[in-house]
Amino acid sequence: MYLLEEKIYFWLLCIIPVLVLLFVFLSYWRYRAQRKYAEKQMLSHLIPDRSWFKPILKLVTISVGILFLVIGLVNLKAGTKIETIKREGVDIVFAVDISKSMLAEDIAPSR
Repeated sequence: MYLLEEKIYFWLLCIIPVLVLLFVFLSYWRYRAQRKYAEKQMLSHLIPDRSWFKPILKLVTISVGILFLVIGLVNLKAGTKIETIKREGVDIVFAVDISKSMLAEDIAPSR
């Protein structure tokens, strides 16, 4: 059984297609600008280590990060059954200072 507490955050997944469209537009714009600047043979000499894989990998990594962020915000809960438990009682905390400063002598009456 799965329970989604904040389903409204699924709307953030709309960011991913917008990022993809922006990536495609900017890639096309960059390609056109480079073609205006120089011919294809000259571009390979001007930009020798140009990679198409790295920007796509960056886009995929950002998209997966957004997906995981949305899953975290939705607060997915999984289990076999939902049970409400009432707790009663008092929590008691004892703090003991065992530092060396406790060995110092105090003004009378001492500890």
